[in-house]
Amino acid sequence: KTDLCIHQHYITLIFHSTIISISKFVKRTLGLAFMESTKIKLEVTTAKTLSYTYFKTGRSLVNEIKIQNIGDEETTGMLVRPRVRVVAPGIEKVIQPWEGPPRELPRPRTQDPIEIMYNRFHFGLNTKDLGELVNNVMGQVIVDILNDDDEIIDSVTKELRILSPKDWINDVQYADSLAAFVNPGDKHVQSIVSEAREWLQNHYGSGAIVGDDGGPEHVYHVAEAIYEVIRSKEIHYTYPEESDWAYVQRIRTPQDILVEDKAGTCLDTSVLFAACLLEAHINPLLCVVGGHAFTGF
Repeated sequence: KTDLCIHQHYITLIFHSTIISISKFVKRTLGLAFMESTKIKLEVTTAKTLSYTYFKTGRSLVNEIKIQNIGDEETTGMLVRPRVRVVAPGIEKVIQPWEGPPRELPRPRTQDPIEIMYNRFHFGLNTKDLGELVNNVMGQVIVDILNDDDEIIDSVTKELRILSPKDWINDVQYADSLAAFVNPGDKHVQSIVSEAREWLQNHYGSGAIVGDDGGPEHVYHVAEAIYEVIRSKEIHYTYPEESDWAYVQRIRTPQDILVEDKAGTCLDTSVLFAACLLEAHINPLLCVVGGHAFTGF
């Protein structure tokens, strides 16, 4: 009787094991078949460049992701979601991978197809490594479309130029990106404004700087003081620093202009002047016209 119970228990275990194995096989087989019937049309629009400086202007790395169901009817309602990541040699995690919320695939249609669209993204940037980048590197933006089982249905890879923080591209679509290079918190900028106070005291009897609140005459006097202090540094004109691409200009930092090179281009010194004005609470203007740059206020 005992032997019979043991045999029955053993047979039961084999039976359950067989059912589980068959279940896994069926699930795997059906899953593969379902994956084969899942076909989408994936369109992705991305930026061609990325930099620590540009990222602060709100320039998006990915502009739009469109997903269209071109598979079988049975894939209707299947949950999919996009994942965006960036890879580049020598940089660990250029961004924190981003995943969008899951959405159901619409019914396949040959005429007037319905698209799933993603156009709002939030990326966490590796500011430490990108902020210290000296030379530009080539990377890739990879957009994967995942199903509910985290399997990749489709993927798009696009080239991405990762710029150093000093590199500026004259892109009319993002003309305000030049303002990202204006750094009023720089120690050399603050030193110039401090010297401007002394200049104002010696020439106008007051070293007070109250920015735009002081009226047009005060603003003009402060701008004059800052200009004269910068001029006293005997900065020489020079050519732009070499960059990896012809259409990219490398903008010198205040440290480069005032200490390392003792020289700068019209764009370099205009950005420096603008930073000093902003530190003095005067709203500056950066003007780029016909291959030349200058600062207004």
